[in-house]
Amino acid sequence: MTRSDGPLSNDAHYLQSTAHLFSWEVEWEPDGSVRMSRGDQTVRAFFGHDGAFWFGRTNGPDTTDRELALSETVAALELRGDPSMPPAA
Repeated sequence: MTRSDGPLSNDAHYLQSTAHLFSWEVEWEPDGSVRMSRGDQTVRAFFGHDGAFWFGRTNGPDTTDRELALSETVAALELRGDPSMPPAA
């Protein structure tokens, strides 16, 4: 599902595109955050009122509960994703 209430910010577009490329399911939450999941892994990204990335969090085996910068959030998607497998429908 993609966000439909307006255009995506550059940060949101970049994260959503990376998630799709690495076979993550993307779901926009009512609060404007995005939840990207793949198997037992979840990456969640939060954005400010201006649409700029605020912080990310990961959840799943071998993850730590802390705030992630944009580069760390992208790295988590790339590390735990698989660009050769399409996301499950």
